[in-house]
Amino acid sequence: MKRVHPNIGINYSIVELVKNEKNEKIKETLVIQDIVSQFYNFNFTKKTQKTIPKEKLWATYIDNPLSSSYPNDWLQRKEFAYVRDNKSCKRCGQNLESLNEVYTSFVRPVKEGGGYNFENILTLCADCSKIMDSNLEKSSIISSLKLYDNLLKFIED
Repeated sequence: MKRVHPNIGINYSIVELVKNEKNEKIKETLVIQDIVSQFYNFNFTKKTQKTIPKEKLWATYIDNPLSSSYPNDWLQRKEFAYVRDNKSCKRCGQNLESLNEVYTSFVRPVKEGGGYNFENILTLCADCSKIMDSNLEKSSIISSLKLYDNLLKFIED
């Protein structure tokens, strides 16, 4: 966890709590559920991000377009934010290998008056995007996380 999600400190005390459980599958499942729950509950506050110097922007860049839909240069903005954020998820710190893995969120949602400007854009991994921006119940989100699936593979193998 520390290598893949460096921003999230996991408490492994659950391992000690379940050490007397006889059924190995139950023990492993309890550990996985606790780890994923900690990942889900990690306290992350959305904050305004670093700006990008105006001289690095393209000529047609408009700081805050007056449209309710993504601006025409959205992919370029997303890529600039990805590079600004060191190609990693702002919430968990996971390295994002390519722009295709990047999800975005806004510090202040656009529907609440936030803009498409760089300071308002957050880069997230798929799991953190689900956690930050989903209206689903916790159990539905947790069961849909890639992290959950990846950890379950340890039990199945």
